[in-house]
Amino acid sequence: MSLEQNIALLQQFPLFAILNNEQLQLLAFNGEMRRFRAGETLFEEGSSGSGAVIIVSGEIALERRYEDGMVEEDTLVAGKMIGELSMITNINRAVTARALVLSEVFIISRQLFRRVLNEFPDTAAQIHRFLGDRLKNAMGDLTGILPQLDDNVDGKL
Repeated sequence: MSLEQNIALLQQFPLFAILNNEQLQLLAFNGEMRRFRAGETLFEEGSSGSGAVIIVSGEIALERRYEDGMVEEDTLVAGKMIGELSMITNINRAVTARALVLSEVFIISRQLFRRVLNEFPDTAAQIHRFLGDRLKNAMGDLTGILPQLDDNVDGKL
């Protein structure tokens, strides 16, 4: 893909929409494009996340290990991102990601993303606010469903 195509890919995501053209160019030029054949593993559940993976083409299964084996939790297609938080912090992968068909992904490493944050502190502050707002919204969503969960648990006891 060209630099312009990589920039357009990044601009699809609200987190990257915060960035200006220079910052997007830095990510688009230095990110890593990789191909995975059907059945190949992108990363394993429990492994240390080293960056975000954007699906450019193909299908990626997200699988979780249970006592009785691996269970496919979700299937992601082009235009989806996995591991956004691992660009910012050291977090273990919650799932295994495996290509279902020939797939191409664009990887933004933590090191690269931190370089952008270090070189552009105003942008780092904007991203901090953006992620804080998302966390606050997620907590609000959880608060809304907690009574339902409590009712389900109480009903089963």
